[in-house]
Amino acid sequence: MLAIEATVDPDDAPELTDDFFETGAWKIGERDVSRAEGEAMMRQTLHGNQSVQPKPQRLTILCDADIVYSFQALDADWQTRMNDIVDLK
Repeated sequence: MLAIEATVDPDDAPELTDDFFETGAWKIGERDVSRAEGEAMMRQTLHGNQSVQPKPQRLTILCDADIVYSFQALDADWQTRMNDIVDLK
């Protein structure tokens, strides 16, 4: 296994405060945009077209056994319930 050495210490990064986001410049690519346009593009990118159901993607994650057992005990649709909990919409 290769060991990758970090070249930047993440602890040296500035704190991202509300003021940072209020005074930042909104850009799409290299083009300056208004905050409203930037936020609209973020919503569209994150959620896409709400009229089209996104295709599920297979994912392997590791969860504590008691969490998995709790969901499985709910019903046969436990994976959908788990998805609903982590859905950001």
